[in-house]
Amino acid sequence: MGAVLKMKLKLCLLIVFMAGGLSAQEFQHGFSYSAWWHTPYNTDASDSSLALLASIGTQWVAVIVTWYQDNAHSTSIYRDANRTPDDEGLIRAINRAHELGMSVMLKPHVDCQSGEWRGTISFSSESDWQAWFSSYINFITYYADLAEAHGVEEFCVGVEYEATMQREADWRRVIDSVRAHFSGPITYAANHDGYWNVRFWDALDYIGIDAYFPMTNMMDPPIDSLIARWDEIKPDLANLYNTYHKQIIFTEIGYRSVDGANMRPWEWGTSGNVDLQEQWDCYEAVRLSFSNVDWFGGIFWWYWKTDPNQGGPDDIDYTPHNKPAENVVRNWYSSAVSEDQGTPRQPQKVIFSYRNGRLTLHLKGIEATEASVFDVSGRKVMQFELSGGESYTIDQSLKSGVYFVVVSVGAKRFTVPMAVIGE
Repeated sequence: MGAVLKMKLKLCLLIVFMAGGLSAQEFQHGFSYSAWWHTPYNTDASDSSLALLASIGTQWVAVIVTWYQDNAHSTSIYRDANRTPDDEGLIRAINRAHELGMSVMLKPHVDCQSGEWRGTISFSSESDWQAWFSSYINFITYYADLAEAHGVEEFCVGVEYEATMQREADWRRVIDSVRAHFSGPITYAANHDGYWNVRFWDALDYIGIDAYFPMTNMMDPPIDSLIARWDEIKPDLANLYNTYHKQIIFTEIGYRSVDGANMRPWEWGTSGNVDLQEQWDCYEAVRLSFSNVDWFGGIFWWYWKTDPNQGGPDDIDYTPHNKPAENVVRNWYSSAVSEDQGTPRQPQKVIFSYRNGRLTLHLKGIEATEASVFDVSGRKVMQFELSGGESYTIDQSLKSGVYFVVVSVGAKRFTVPMAVIGE
């Protein structure tokens, strides 16, 4: 980031403005946002971390909240008083994302206290199956109500419950229950090797895949090998789209900054040597493979933490923050926002520039009412009303740094991602 700031660039950026709700063709430039304790969402640190996420061009946030069951064969799903994010913090994160111009997918998870993977949840008796699905419906509709009440744009009805997929009728009952509580688009997040086992894609709005596909058997593969692997995978995904005529989104995809991360991307707890290049290569291969695919509707990288100081060159976790891979996301998300198709209105230009103590905001064809400028800590440094014109100039000194603008159009807010300004 420091090297970028020294360049003191003045960027002209594009932002897509949508009329009304989510269009089926709006590409979801997203990140997963997660916490596994009851308090982190309800903090100033989380507010700042979300501002950083907005500053790299993120337009969608999948907010994660987890309930638990004792083991893979327990029928009772419950809130863990310590580990489950509390509602106050969850609502604060949703509202903060909206304030920063990002849309929200709420993505409730169920994990096992025993450490077993949720994909092994299964039962040997019909009564246990019915008891679990009853508990699950109570859990998932609780969050469907919360999502509806707080303007969440999209909802995920389930995540990687692979051993339950033969219970199609029960899952359709889950979907019907969610639709009775939530009016927006919904999806399910299938595991990378189980999406053909999902028989209810027709009842959903998107096909969701947690895309932790094994890429190669090499510790540090060349990027061409990673792209070749995606070329092997994509025809099967295209067949899935052609079968159900639903756009595919990667509800999760991610790579740790550790040597060999591409081989088994789902492994989160193994040790290894830091490998920032391999993480960058994996991110770049995804960008090159999926930037212009008509059946591909979006991506939610795994993951972004509530700690604004996350990541860095010595970190081996999934977050790309303060690592080279972050620049892949920034470049993709900032350049791709004008490429969405099928929207109710044509993409509109917003140009944000700063020179000699004067900030200029140019709008073309946008009936905006207000604009706010934030720094990357999430602090609002200025706010001004807009009266329907196309150009606004404000005399106000700003220090060299990274800023982004949130423009209000009616009740909706939109972020102009990543403006780097300076004298």
